[in-house]
Amino acid sequence: MADLQIVPAAAYKNVEAQYVDMMVPLYSYGCEKKIKKALSHLIGIYSVSVDCKLQKVTVWGICNKHDVLATIRSKRKDARFWDTKLVRRTNFV
Repeated sequence: MADLQIVPAAAYKNVEAQYVDMMVPLYSYGCEKKIKKALSHLIGIYSVSVDCKLQKVTVWGICNKHDVLATIRSKRKDARFWDTKLVRRTNFV
């Protein structure tokens, strides 16, 4: 038992805050409140920005982006990561 050593997980890799952009279908300001409330339960999230016009949710914090997407998909099934190539194509059509 003396050979075992407790090492924090952060010692293995640098953990930094990141932005996670997602495209989420939002129909009203009630949808915005649902998304913010669902994300408020995740640990490590600093801020949530919702743009109803662009249907975009931006999350900033120390988090796993797939956990964030899974949390949002529990409220909005069609949520997906923001694809800048797709947005550029649809803006010019």
